[in-house]
Amino acid sequence: MSDTDNSHPPAPRRPRASPPEIDSGPAPTPGQDVPRPDGSRQLVLVKEGRRYAFTYTPGQEGDVLSGLVQLANDPASSFSWFDAALLCHQMGQRMSERLAKLRRA
Repeated sequence: MSDTDNSHPPAPRRPRASPPEIDSGPAPTPGQDVPRPDGSRQLVLVKEGRRYAFTYTPGQEGDVLSGLVQLANDPASSFSWFDAALLCHQMGQRMSERLAKLRRA
């Protein structure tokens, strides 16, 4: 073994959406999109006593989609492709609403 460290510092990583939090918290109001104090957004699905919460900042929508795909592909998860489509649609609707507000401003 050599005393020389040939490792390189890790490459900067692109921020990613947080993994889903799974808990049995109360269900949110359907369609509620309350901006969080830090500017992030959250998609929430409550299913079979579990709460799937995807927290992300604007610009990370692609990372959220990747997370939805991974969760839907996981055979151990009760999260289905229908659930993924539902949250994807909800995120698209929210983006459209924010865009419309910007156009009016």
